[in-house]
Amino acid sequence: MEHIFETGGENALASVLGRLRRRFGAEAARRKALLLDCVALFDEAEIGVGPDGWAALRGVVGGRAISVSLMSESIAWRRLPQLWLTVTLACDLPVGGVLDIVRRSANVEFYSPAADLPLRLSVPPQWPQDTLIKGRGDGAAQTLSRLAEPLAGLLSDPRVKEMLVTPRGARLVYRLREGARGAYLLLRQSRFDLERLAPEELSALIRSLAQIVDCLLVLPAPERIAEAHAL
Repeated sequence: MEHIFETGGENALASVLGRLRRRFGAEAARRKALLLDCVALFDEAEIGVGPDGWAALRGVVGGRAISVSLMSESIAWRRLPQLWLTVTLACDLPVGGVLDIVRRSANVEFYSPAADLPLRLSVPPQWPQDTLIKGRGDGAAQTLSRLAEPLAGLLSDPRVKEMLVTPRGARLVYRLREGARGAYLLLRQSRFDLERLAPEELSALIRSLAQIVDCLLVLPAPERIAEAHAL
């Protein structure tokens, strides 16, 4: 009789584990599928999932190395979960340091290096004044000066969260969706009303990021003059 109970318990446990595996497998497939419709935007596209289980996509768009990933965040006190989209353009940029621009900082931006950057810079008057600007290196202030006008329009979008500029490229963090209130308040679950990201939405963000990068690739007038004199 004892043997029968042991076998029954093992079968029940195996059944529960099987259901959990299927449930988590279905959720992993759903998260990966969020970026499937955007694969057509890329040459040499590679799609997968990041360490946190959310979709990640990388490849070449218009001759540029682009990587895209999703991440969920529910750290901020008294705020619904956020689904963030990160778009990174990797290239060599002629900037002397790091510049991190964060909208409405709540000190929970785990993806941002702002807390580790020693310089705090003044917000340009044409930008939203709830912007936090941190930097490192002698060129951070110059980079900010060059981006003051080009970034004004982009930062007016309340869904833009961060713009990070480094010598290795630039990254844009964008709020894609906010979590469903009922699922979070009742079950503490992060559920987002999104089946597939529309390619047009991602394409617009890639274009915006590329335009900012192009502003940094063009030498300011004094540097162009100095370069011409050196020829």
